Amino acid sequence: MFTKVTEEEQKKQAEQLAKLTMKLQVLINVGGEFYDKNDNLLENAHQIAQAVLDGAEVQLSINQPAMVLKAIPTRILKPCIKNLIQITLPAIKETVIVFKCNDDVEHQLAQLDTENEEEIIPFLNGITINLTKYNIPSFNKATTLHTFDTPPTLTKKQVNLIIDVAKQLTDNKDFYILLGNEINLVYNMPMNILNVLGENVLSLSALSLLEVIMVYATNSSAVYRQKNDCIKAFNIPLEFFSNPDFHFKQSKEDIISNLEALLEVGLIDDYFCEDDNYIIDSHLIVKSIKQYSYKQHIGFYRGLELKQQEYVYTFINYVNWIKNLNYFKKDDETGKYTTYRADKLTIPLSSLIYNLDLIKYKNDHVALGKMLTNCLQAGYKCNLLIYQGLDEIAPSVVKNLLQHRDNFKEVFVLKPNSNK
Repeated sequence: MFTKVTEEEQKKQAEQLAKLTMKLQVLINVGGEFYDKNDNLLENAHQIAQAVLDGAEVQLSINQPAMVLKAIPTRILKPCIKNLIQITLPAIKETVIVFKCNDDVEHQLAQLDTENEEEIIPFLNGITINLTKYNIPSFNKATTLHTFDTPPTLTKKQVNLIIDVAKQLTDNKDFYILLGNEINLVYNMPMNILNVLGENVLSLSALSLLEVIMVYATNSSAVYRQKNDCIKAFNIPLEFFSNPDFHFKQSKEDIISNLEALLEVGLIDDYFCEDDNYIIDSHLIVKSIKQYSYKQHIGFYRGLELKQQEYVYTFINYVNWIKNLNYFKKDDETGKYTTYRADKLTIPLSSLIYNLDLIKYKNDHVALGKMLTNCLQAGYKCNLLIYQGLDEIAPSVVKNLLQHRDNFKEVFVLKPNSNK
């Protein structure tokens, strides 16, 4: 029984074939040779593409010097390899760099390969790839600019940077470390971490320490971690905390005290000091640093200049979490999902005062009123809440909010997201 192929399916198959044919032709242009299972040379890119899409396995060989980047993500080396031929293999998630080099560079790479037991950068005289429809390589734009006769050159300057990064990773194989000399002062603030910050009261001092750790994590090799990689600790040198751009002035004793505070709320799992380094273990930060985040500049909390007590920072973190958290709604007709963000605070006052560690004041409406006034004023100042003409929360308002769970959103009115 034959299955009828629709016109739309035929068009899709033709586009897939044309796309693969173009890819294979580029690989042939840079010196790639294709062989079938009987070692017969295949020279027609269109025929090779059709065979691969029909389920055949062919062998691709490129007779050029090459390196295989296993432990080093290409993004780390982007400045020095952007003009080289980069062939990425989806099945094994490795990138092969193809180039030409002089005898000095080749000798340098060969020496590194023999000394490096873990083969972070295996150096090869050529590469062989098994090509199937599930392992179709992709490549960078620079690949299309070269031919077999004019491959890009790997210079001594480039190879020195590659070797330096490899050495850093080898010497610190048990830790996440900084890669590169330039520190981005804007750090990732993952929703998972912001959620914890919105439910636990931390001092401004502890929040400032967390910011430094987040800057380190955002600029470290942790952001290149693959899903199945073992989780490691951050190895943060003491001098990192002294970066003048951080405006971070805490003594060793202060840092230890604040690490204890982060440990208590579950933001880190463990820490210890070794020589002039802080070894900080945090599964939460490692697992979430690559996930959906929004950006904050270091010094965010200090820059708010909130004079109220520490619970106000918790409130700001909670509102930021609500405003930046994505929700998904499915359309019953199309089946497609629409992304949207909250337009109101649905939390009842009883839950909020628990998050802010104010539960002991639950029957003191005067004290709760003053504390909620602080939160309200902070929300105005941080441009998170809409001013409704209300400057303070009276005890009678507190009583009403405690009795009617849904009324909180009428008093604390969330400012709409600008991207909504």
